[in-house]
This record gives sequence, C-alpha cells and structure tokens, in this order.
Amino acid sequence: MGVAIHTPNCSASKGYSSGWGVGGGVSCSGPGASVSAKSKYVGGEAKVSVGEVEAHAKANKKGISIGGEATLHKYSSSIDIKIPFTKKSISISGSIGVGSIGAKYDISKTKVKAYTALGVGFGWGIELKG
Repeated sequence: MGVAIHTPNCSASKGYSSGWGVGGGVSCSGPGASVSAKSKYVGGEAKVSVGEVEAHAKANKKGISIGGEATLHKYSSSIDIKIPFTKKSISISGSIGVGSIGAKYDISKTKVKAYTALGVGFGWGIELKG
C-alpha cells in the first residue's frame, strides 16, 4: 500500500521520441493526494486533486487523444485486474470533477477513455495493459 502527497506543478510536452506521431500538451495541477494498493491479481488507486488545468492533442499509430479541462476539485480512482494465464491486465477507471469545464477523449487499439464537464464532470475509461 502506498500513500503520496502531491505538490503543485506544471509541465509541457511535445511530439513523440520515436515512430510516427504529432502533438503535445500542457498541464498544471495544485496540491493533491493519492492512495494505492496492489496484490498478486488486483491493484487500485484513488486520487484527489485541487485545481487542475490541462490541454493536449496527440496522434500516432496507436491512436488519438484530444481535450482540455479546468477543474477546482477532482476525484478519480482505478482498479487493475490481472487476466489469468496471461501477462495482461484490464484497467477500469472513473472520475468526478466539481467546478469543471472541458472535455477529453482518448481512443486507441487498447483503450477508450472519455471525460465531459460543465459544472460537474464525469469520466470513465477501460484499458488493456501489458
């Protein structure tokens, strides 16, 4: 089990380091905290953040991701479940933002994620990992 306190930070990214791809993004987040736990077959994480701004647009051979969001408080969690007899796992995630505006979408061969907000935002995702 792990517990982390997050300090405010900002970051920017551009392009991809290998292969075909274009895009970039910027993000800034305020303080937050996360709790995580993991066993042999199941793992999970819960996060709380205060003040977050993000914008990005990316495309490569694997998929496309586009969106932007500003939120005052965001609560998110995910659970990873190992698929028996494989080295893969499935991740199911969800989030709720309060005082939010924006939309984010992420689609590829292995994942689908969506988040839409106007006042209160809701997001969900499913991803095949490994």
